[in-house]
Amino acid sequence: MVVWRYTASSRLVAPVSGSAGDPGEVRNLTYRWSQRSIEDIPPFDLAVGGGRPVVVEAAQLQQEARWFARELVAESIWCHPLVVGRPIGILTVEPAPDPSLQELVAGAAATAASLLTWQRAKRGQAQAELLLELIESAESHSGSLNKLLAMVCQRLAREVGTTGASIFLEDGGRLVPQMSTSADGTLDAETWSRFRLATEPFPVAEAAFAAGRPIIAENRHDARLRGWWAGAFDIHAALAVPLGKPSSPGGVLTVDSAVPRTFRKDQVRLVAAAGAMLGEMIERAQAAEAREARLATADLMRNLLKEALADPSLERATSMLAEIALRTMGTTEAVVCISRSGDEFSEVARARSGPQPLPVPRRTRQSLRRPSQLSSPVAVDIVEGAFGEAARLLRQLGFRSGTVIPLVGEDSASGVLVCGDRVPRRSSARRLELAAQLALEGGLVLEATRLRELDRARQVELHHQATHDPLTGLCNRALFHDHLSAEIERARSEGRILALLLIDLNRFKEINDTHGHPEGDRVLVAFGKHLLASVRQGDFVARLGGDEFAVVLSGRASVKGVLTAARRIGERLTHRLEIGDASVTMDASIGIAVFPAHGQDAAELLHNADASMYEAKREQSGLKVFEPSNGWITASDLRRAIAERDLLLHYQPKVDLSTGEVRSVEALVRWQHPMRGVVPPSEFIALAETSGDIGGITRLVLREALEQCRQWQEQRLVLDVAVNVSARDVTDPDFTATVIAALEDAHLTPDRLILELTESCALSNKEVAIGVLGSLRDLGVRIAVDDFGTGYSSPQVLEDLPLDELKIDGSFLRADAIHRGRSMVPWLVSLGHEFGLTVVAEGVETGFALQLADDAGCDQVQGYHLSKPLPAQQLQAWLAERKKRPLSRRGPGLARTGTA
Repeated sequence: MVVWRYTASSRLVAPVSGSAGDPGEVRNLTYRWSQRSIEDIPPFDLAVGGGRPVVVEAAQLQQEARWFARELVAESIWCHPLVVGRPIGILTVEPAPDPSLQELVAGAAATAASLLTWQRAKRGQAQAELLLELIESAESHSGSLNKLLAMVCQRLAREVGTTGASIFLEDGGRLVPQMSTSADGTLDAETWSRFRLATEPFPVAEAAFAAGRPIIAENRHDARLRGWWAGAFDIHAALAVPLGKPSSPGGVLTVDSAVPRTFRKDQVRLVAAAGAMLGEMIERAQAAEAREARLATADLMRNLLKEALADPSLERATSMLAEIALRTMGTTEAVVCISRSGDEFSEVARARSGPQPLPVPRRTRQSLRRPSQLSSPVAVDIVEGAFGEAARLLRQLGFRSGTVIPLVGEDSASGVLVCGDRVPRRSSARRLELAAQLALEGGLVLEATRLRELDRARQVELHHQATHDPLTGLCNRALFHDHLSAEIERARSEGRILALLLIDLNRFKEINDTHGHPEGDRVLVAFGKHLLASVRQGDFVARLGGDEFAVVLSGRASVKGVLTAARRIGERLTHRLEIGDASVTMDASIGIAVFPAHGQDAAELLHNADASMYEAKREQSGLKVFEPSNGWITASDLRRAIAERDLLLHYQPKVDLSTGEVRSVEALVRWQHPMRGVVPPSEFIALAETSGDIGGITRLVLREALEQCRQWQEQRLVLDVAVNVSARDVTDPDFTATVIAALEDAHLTPDRLILELTESCALSNKEVAIGVLGSLRDLGVRIAVDDFGTGYSSPQVLEDLPLDELKIDGSFLRADAIHRGRSMVPWLVSLGHEFGLTVVAEGVETGFALQLADDAGCDQVQGYHLSKPLPAQQLQAWLAERKKRPLSRRGPGLARTGTA
């Protein structure tokens, strides 16, 4: 994948960055690192011209651009134009992606376009800062011209990325070497002597001096780089610009490179601006009579650059530019217009002199036709009868005479500065010289300011996307946790209560299953709007995920006030909703927890509100306030249990239906609580999820389970072990390293470990989960999806995730779900086998469930009918006893059974 920058004015493409699929593979990528005309690469030209992606096969390129085809690393290439208002680049992908990945490539293209825009802003800012530094250095080095010239040469060489820079001053009609230095500021005595005592003129510098404009020589094939200078200083490319006035330059500034290269337009403009500025500085030092006027102009530009760099406001920067132009050019008005869209400009700033300026016609405040062909300042003495874009623009603005100055951006004029008068006024050469300076420096300021403003708006948008739910527009879980924690601290310091409401939409799964996910999304959006309308200003509303919402109530004086507000919210959330041809009554269950009575931190408050919400749903009471009990556990208790290793493991066997063998077990965590005895995971895992302690539990279970696996192995008992992981685990970039370390400490190979995750856990952040799970599976760790069938149950989940095992949820095997189980279980088994997965039926608690799993073709079974989860020693005893029993067959392929 390679990102190319495209310059519309020169129609050149040049690579910005690139990557190969296999970092260890050596590939010939030379074509990627040279600048080319877009006509040399037909697919690029076609993509930019058509504004759409183009796919080209290597065989076709053999006929159209053989040199490019030879460099391809695949049999095809995808060329995607990068457009931000206009084409600014191209993204190439080799080989061309499958249709299923093209949307992903389009997203990468949008990111690449933003990256190019951001790089442009950073480049413009750096160049503006350099010009500011030159202006300020002119004052600090005013007594030492050589020090000033040396500093300019070094800074420009470093900024443009060349080997060195030199200055030649005019003396009696010829150029005399004056100053030279390398990019690192060093120059040995021998090189300096050769430079000062040059035996012949430098052809590139002479050409720029004669032409009064920048001259570029890109390689030794250019005649202006041949001869003594190229050999003496190993110059393979050079850029030369006149110092001072283009019509009568006071010398030449050159930057040279030890390798062939091209120079970007912005680099040429920067060196040209520096050359023009430096020429004026030299002229001030040599001509005392013009010193005061020139210092005044430099001071104005310094203030503009400082303000533009300190304040990213486009309005402020353009207003200052208009004021500076008014004072510098001596006209009665100055107007700044910038490009808004297409071929139109809009006025953004205006400065006037005089007590009663004439009113501006209303049409000029709206839009002006863009003078796209204007590339340098143009003065018009009398507008009537004059033709051309400059005269037309002056006429639109109501001026009788004036100067139109293009403010040049990256590729073309991004704005214009118009200095005009209401009466005819003849222009002068001096005004055009000042106009050229304003065009160079003002263009850099305008471009940098506009792009920084765009970048700031983009950062605001990215922050909104990171903190808000894309479906409902409400605040998301991350912002909710930050807000709740901050509100708890504020309530603690002010000595007041704070209420948290967890709200779950009733019967939402039925709507999804019956009417489909699009209708379910529509219900969630409508529910979010009703919820937002039911709270008062100052309350905080968020969507935590799925059909679960949260409200933080601030400013209630008592629990009674909280209950009143919660009941009002519940009443307003109850409404009729038309879904397809059906009319459904929507309502919700609300769980309430109050700080400080029901929790001291966000995790405890959230856990207790969650418990109350499920209680309200179970009782169908609408809302429920948390009621603490003597044995209630807190987040601090759980952290202490993890630290003191009060968590213990039980192991439940998985039986192979074809052989009756037990080849693996699932490690299930228990809490040995000092007051409540053994606490099942259902009572503390949710708390661990909300408090952020689930990662600590996973690490503890992982290490203890693998250590037990090693001990069994030493006793010649070979059992693989399965460990449950959470959404936090599979989105943690360090999780892969954690698993590897645990396997190494236990001296086990990765194939002995199975990681089980729920379907909803994988879907919470599928892209990240795929990456983490894929890296683990590549190591040899097996991956299982647990409780399958209770969530989305989409074949896409099985296709996207790197899985080895599918575990069917036990709810399908209950006797009270016989009709549903007999239809769903065979379908789920067939689905798993279609994807090449081992299918396990969990929750096998009866002989009926065992027979159903066997008839459906399950590979393995697990559940209380075979064995409940047991401590390690009891499991060994159960396995030993099981070997003594004869096979008990309940159906085809059914093996040993028994309970413990």
